[in-house]
Amino acid sequence: MKSSLSLLFAAFTSLLASSVVHAQGRPDDPAFRYIANSPASGDGRWKGTLGFGMTLNNGNSESTQASLSADAVRTLRDSRILFHTLLIHATSGGDTTVDNDLGELRYERNFAQAAFGYGDITLERDPFRDLNLRQSYAGGLGYRLLRLDDTQLNIYAGAAYTLEDRRTAEDARGWEPTLGNDFTYKISETASIAERWVLFPTTVGNGGVRSVFQVDLNVKISGRIGVQISFLNKYRQNVGKGEKSTDTILFTGVTAGF
Repeated sequence: MKSSLSLLFAAFTSLLASSVVHAQGRPDDPAFRYIANSPASGDGRWKGTLGFGMTLNNGNSESTQASLSADAVRTLRDSRILFHTLLIHATSGGDTTVDNDLGELRYERNFAQAAFGYGDITLERDPFRDLNLRQSYAGGLGYRLLRLDDTQLNIYAGAAYTLEDRRTAEDARGWEPTLGNDFTYKISETASIAERWVLFPTTVGNGGVRSVFQVDLNVKISGRIGVQISFLNKYRQNVGKGEKSTDTILFTGVTAGF
């Protein structure tokens, strides 16, 4: 499973890169400057979206699902700060059925035309996976494969120190390598898509491969108001008794831009 995930990740990255490799011109072509190197966009302001979704059912059965998402970026001339979170809570018949929180704060600093270093903090909780809290403090190096005005693809690799606070199992901590990519594409003036995939080839605790894969589609409706559809897939190779290896979450909600 570990090798198949790595091959799939490599194939995905290669496919995106090859789609525009024929269009690459001179390295100093302004069309290929990454947004963090653009004085026009490096104004230091936070830009992003807040999203909220809710589903209520009251009849033969009672259920509620509420979701909150936030995506923000602050871009400077040679660096950027990114924030992302997705919180989902659901109940059915008075019992909690989903309680899933994921948040990330990331800093990137350019030190060459297409290379950058990064530091990252990720927090995650999922009681139904026996996880009170997972903290990952990561750092490493990355490369901007695509730097078009409407398309960006970054790959990065590094290491993370991870601490897992378990509900019933023994707590765990330790170092683990990381490999990831993030991809954004502006479909039109009102629609964009973003993808993020992070692999942890050797996890702390019971070992095995862990991955987080997310795709977001944002469509602007009017002014700052829009709609977001997010697909989140979390995988862990070795899980406890009675747990499943894969969790899949679909979020839909109304967003407000800022």
